[in-house]
Amino acid sequence: MWQYWGIKNDIYTFHGTVRLQLLWNNPNFAAALLATVIPFLAALSQLRNRPLAGAAVFAETAVWWALARTFSRGGLIAAAVGLVFAEIWAARRAGPLRPIRWALANLVRAGWVVALTVSTGLWNRIDPAYVASDRSVLHRVDILRAAWPMIVQSGLRGWGAGQSGRAFVNFYQSFDSGVVYTGLVNGWAQFGAEFGYLGLAVLALTGYVAFAGLMRGVRRTADARASRLTIAAGGALVAFAVANAFTTIWADPSLMLLPVACACLGWFHFFGLPPGRGLLAGAAAAFAAPLLALTAIHAVHPFTSCGQGVELRRARGLVTLRRAGGDARASDRRVYAVHWDGSLSPEPFGKVLRLCATGMPRSAELVLPDEPSGLPDPCATGAIAFGNALRDCMRAGSRSCFIAAPAGPPSLVRRSSVVRGVVLLDRGDQPING
Repeated sequence: MWQYWGIKNDIYTFHGTVRLQLLWNNPNFAAALLATVIPFLAALSQLRNRPLAGAAVFAETAVWWALARTFSRGGLIAAAVGLVFAEIWAARRAGPLRPIRWALANLVRAGWVVALTVSTGLWNRIDPAYVASDRSVLHRVDILRAAWPMIVQSGLRGWGAGQSGRAFVNFYQSFDSGVVYTGLVNGWAQFGAEFGYLGLAVLALTGYVAFAGLMRGVRRTADARASRLTIAAGGALVAFAVANAFTTIWADPSLMLLPVACACLGWFHFFGLPPGRGLLAGAAAAFAAPLLALTAIHAVHPFTSCGQGVELRRARGLVTLRRAGGDARASDRRVYAVHWDGSLSPEPFGKVLRLCATGMPRSAELVLPDEPSGLPDPCATGAIAFGNALRDCMRAGSRSCFIAAPAGPPSLVRRSSVVRGVVLLDRGDQPING
């Protein structure tokens, strides 16, 4: 429960100043909501009804102040991009209603936003010197480097809803990082990784229909002022899209209400009258493009880099790991199927096996399910010792072996003495659950 308006139990601060969070645990969520509201307030401020326009100007001023108090860089960028998009669209549609008033209003608005970024201290978070050393930015950069290969390897149905953070930690995070993620922070990267090619195709189709419908509605509306609200809906969707590039906003259902309403307005205009062949062709292309492109990329490049000199391929729920530059056609190729008991090591199982893969022969491959079969035991052996034992096994050239840790460090043991652990078998054999 929130302690008082603007602050919840998870309090975020910047240089000793509490960041405004409204009713959310993360100020970036509050900033995303404010960013999607601003295009509507800017549209209302252009009305001839002076009391309503004046109230809209006052409300917009307050919202910009609240946005600055969230200290959210992504929220500020999202609001600016969404507003600029809506203003340019409105100007191209019918020209500003009152050119001088429109120009002055936007100059005053820009000056007010700049003044707020300086007076509230938000500028200090935007300062390039601070950004270069900000750990949240550095973590986002590490995730974004892995986002594209994760999407390519997501397949038709993805890594699974809510599983992108686990997949990143296991198969893409650097060995020296111990940060645990529940998602990919970037909303669009997370959506693509979790829901795969089909999810991205549906998302592209949905976005196309929404924006094409809004454009169709603006063209069909003779009154320029009436079309401003439709244009504002487009600006709100753009702001929402930009905000998701910095934080996974769509994961919170309460923040989806306004974007979904704007999208429904676009869908209403799209299907209000039978769409022409051009619109239907565009919808088909929007759906097919990501589906066909990602499928072709994965077919041409089945293995993608997961860092540290290791390559990964994922298909049908199985992950194959090999050293970079490995040749699947090598005459001495060896494929080891790995059954992972998660109680063997407290470390992420994929990270452990990637460590092993760095020392494998280039002709060797590890094949394992993309999920562990057991739960971590914090008292079990660590990743480094386990990886070293598995690497020794590979160097010994053993094709069928077991590694277990019933007590003490992991070691090679005979089949009859295995209680639990990792099972390595040739392809074609069935993994045994010790």
